Amino acid sequence: MSLIAMTVSDIQKFIAFGDIEVSRIHGWNNQGSDLYIQLHQKIPDSIATPLAAGNVPVFKSLLAQANNGFVYSFNPPLCLNQLVVGISTTEVNFTAASNGVDMTLDVQSLFLTNGGETITGDLVTGVSGRNPWTDSVANVAKRLLRVDYVNNDGATRFLLLSTDAGTTNIPNYIYQVANGATLVVENFTEGLQTFTQDGTFTPHYGCQLLQSTTSGVAGATATNASFIKALWR
Repeated sequence: MSLIAMTVSDIQKFIAFGDIEVSRIHGWNNQGSDLYIQLHQKIPDSIATPLAAGNVPVFKSLLAQANNGFVYSFNPPLCLNQLVVGISTTEVNFTAASNGVDMTLDVQSLFLTNGGETITGDLVTGVSGRNPWTDSVANVAKRLLRVDYVNNDGATRFLLLSTDAGTTNIPNYIYQVANGATLVVENFTEGLQTFTQDGTFTPHYGCQLLQSTTSGVAGATATNASFIKALWR
């Protein structure tokens, strides 16, 4: 069990990028007006502002009465695919409050964020590849946490995870994805270290996501039709 704290400065917070169980939410609203605690099941396009005005929570908002405490217990726990928590002035959808509430979430997940994450790409811009970080020994500590890929290319494609942007490097991982299908790859809290050695045993630590017509980088496309988003730290 993990305890996630939110304070008055936390109007919205990205909690988990994969499956999470929420068993209890408790705290105190010391603001002069009622507020609503919202649980959103989404992967944000921005770490700084994970929620947009009008986003609809995954279920009914939880009331935090003005100048009062609150406790919400869930048995069995709430099971969500991802989690962003928002403090809203409106119940039905998200309207960012000026101040949040002091509260704690009791959760269990192998996909918790730590605040050091970066997002590369989105699910609305057509591309054929993404390069979350470059091939450099200085990037040895970087880890890939999650990849979302939507194949809009009109035929079955392969998503390749390679450490190099060129066409000579053998991919670390190969995923076959049907036309119109969505692939989600989650690598747990520890993340995935990308690493290969070339023919001269030179190490490569980059991260390149390529859409290909074959299971090799030589078939990388340039159609710019599909969506690729990466979460890493």
